[in-house]
Formats: sequence, structure tokens, C-alpha cells
Amino acid sequence: MKTAARKANAQWVEMFAAEAYKKLGDSTSANQKRFFSVAIKYGKDMEPTGPLAGQVR
Repeated sequence: MKTAARKANAQWVEMFAAEAYKKLGDSTSANQKRFFSVAIKYGKDMEPTGPLAGQVR
């Protein structure tokens, strides 16, 4: 992966994490923070697919 692509991915991660923390407010628990850190670490590989993902809207 090129440096520019890594930098762009890192910026997306920061943006989404900031948005998530903003929506949750200041009351984020340790479990919620751990959930976000795992999501950032593993990315879309851990996302459910098929019937587990729910209905497509």
C-alpha cells in the first residue's frame, strides 16, 4: 500500500471515530471503546454478511 493511501485510510478512521464518539456523547463505556478499537483494527473483515447483516434498504 502506498503512503498516500495509508494516510487517506488513517484520516477516514480518525473521522469516523470522532463522529462515533460525538454521537455517543461523553458517556462511552470501556466496552464501547473496545468495540471501536476492534472495528478500527480489523476493518470490514469482521462485518457480518448475508442474513446476519440484516435487510438491505
